[in-house]
Amino acid sequence: MKRNIDEVKKEVEGLRDGTGKPIDELIKPLVIGLRMWGFQTQNSCQGHFKCLLGYLRKIWYRIRRVYLSWESYECLPWAQIVIKDPAEAIRLKKILAEWQGNWILGDLHTEDNIWLLRPKGRWWELRKKQREALNLGLFLQQLPTDF
Repeated sequence: MKRNIDEVKKEVEGLRDGTGKPIDELIKPLVIGLRMWGFQTQNSCQGHFKCLLGYLRKIWYRIRRVYLSWESYECLPWAQIVIKDPAEAIRLKKILAEWQGNWILGDLHTEDNIWLLRPKGRWWELRKKQREALNLGLFLQQLPTDF
C-alpha cells in the first residue's frame, strides 16, 4: 500500500544517523520512495568522493596482491532495507525490473532481515549512480497507487 508523500517526507526529514546528521540529499528521494511503498529503510548513503580516496588506497594494496574488484559499492549510493517477508523482496525486485535501472537487491544480513539496495557499477561512476538513485526515488514516488 502506498503512503501519503507529505507524511513520508516529514518522517524522513526527522531521521538522523548516529552522529545526528540528516539523510544525504542525493539519496533522500530514494528513501522517501521506498518508505512510501512500505519498505522500512534502516541506513543509507548517497556515496561520497571522500570515500574514494580510501578506496583508491585499498586498490593499490590489492593490485600489489593481484586481487582487485572493480565493482565496489563502498563509495556508491546504497540503502539498507528491513524486509521480513520474502514476498516483499520479490515485490521490490518487480518494481526494480519495471524501472529497468541497473540496481540490485541482495540480502546483507539474512538473520536480521536486512537487505542492501545498491547500483551495479564502478567507483568512478559516482555522479552517474547518484543521478540514478535520484531517478529511482522519483520513479517510486510517481508509481500509481494500484501498482
